[in-house]
Amino acid sequence: MSIKVDFKVDKVFGHLELQIDLHGDEVKTRFVSSEDLRYFEHMVVGRKYYEVPYIVSRICGACSISHFLTSVNAVENALNVELDEEVITLKEVMHKLEIAQNTAVHLYFLALPDYLKVRNLSELMSAKPDIVKSAMMLNSLTLQAVNVLAGRIVNPLTYRVGGFTRGIPKETIDRVIKTLDRAEKLAEALSDLILGLDLPRLSDSELNYLTADPPTEYLTIGDYLVGSDGSRFRGMDYMQFISEEISDYSTTKYCRYRGRVFFVGPRARLLAFGERLPDYAGLIYDVRKELHNPFSNLKAKAVELLYCISNSKAVLGGLKEKNFSAPKEVRVRRGEGVGIMEAPRGLLIHHYVINDDGVVERSNIITPTVMFSKHVEVAAKTLSEELINNGASLNEIELKAAMLVRAYDPCLPCSVHLIVKEGDSRE
Repeated sequence: MSIKVDFKVDKVFGHLELQIDLHGDEVKTRFVSSEDLRYFEHMVVGRKYYEVPYIVSRICGACSISHFLTSVNAVENALNVELDEEVITLKEVMHKLEIAQNTAVHLYFLALPDYLKVRNLSELMSAKPDIVKSAMMLNSLTLQAVNVLAGRIVNPLTYRVGGFTRGIPKETIDRVIKTLDRAEKLAEALSDLILGLDLPRLSDSELNYLTADPPTEYLTIGDYLVGSDGSRFRGMDYMQFISEEISDYSTTKYCRYRGRVFFVGPRARLLAFGERLPDYAGLIYDVRKELHNPFSNLKAKAVELLYCISNSKAVLGGLKEKNFSAPKEVRVRRGEGVGIMEAPRGLLIHHYVINDDGVVERSNIITPTVMFSKHVEVAAKTLSEELINNGASLNEIELKAAMLVRAYDPCLPCSVHLIVKEGDSRE
């Protein structure tokens, strides 16, 4: 018997299909992006270094701050710009607040309906109005905090290569802290809902991951990567470990880590550095028991939501008395730089070569979804095989497979590669 289950996955950022081919006892899966062509890597070639972060922040509205800051870091590394500690710290706060806001939207509006047996936000509002109202308020509060620090909720404008364009008055920081106080209470009330979910059972057959190595604590900005195999290497050396390959059925590339299928994101971060969150040791102890299961990415996200809000609040308290100096003077020179950050969905890499005139000659951007796309396929194959062996219907296979994809929280607009084939062009 040969059956093909081919369906579009909703409640994700972008357009994708998951194809599952059942031929006897053999199962084949394909994670297919159908996004239109996007040329961001080529757009920035020939542009001045200071223009690039503002261009690439448009790659994705949901993760514009992550793209902006990763691009800034790559440029600053290429031009050897040294920043004051408080500037780096405030960049980290902007980054964590974007993760918190993204996480709230994903958990409560995209993933939760699967577990409450409703199809969409409208049905969720009818079934659980209190949850929806609380989650909407949490989203609003995190956006308010982002707006103050970044200048607007997408495509930040308070920072340029070399530093922040203006200081933040103590009164403004106090206002943000009060906003985060309210957000923290809502996140604590809502987190139990996610942490208590009864997840579909699935054992990860490829428990390989890659994540940025924070120099201090958790989700801080650094220049090193670590893998589940114990490797630790500079971001500048990523091409020695990560291979980018062309897919003949999707508009995006895919990656392997040292030849292996791997994943990135909150689950990887918690596996690698969960011990750095002592205030959440009890939660992490319970969540770690399930981290072999790809669906547990949702619970890892719930822990990070709590951490990002509370940590941002604490860090801002320590910045109230700091005086932010004017941006550093940037000396234009030939250079090559790589920026690495942990975007909401996982590891993000920007890589630029800049010439003596400060113009970008070459660029490469690798997004989290591109890195974990093959892992989605492998996990979907294992899930389908287990469901078939248990006599599941095709409808159940489609439902559970879509839930699995949403657990990764893929973001297809972030697919920026250009793939050129004879007689065809793809990105």
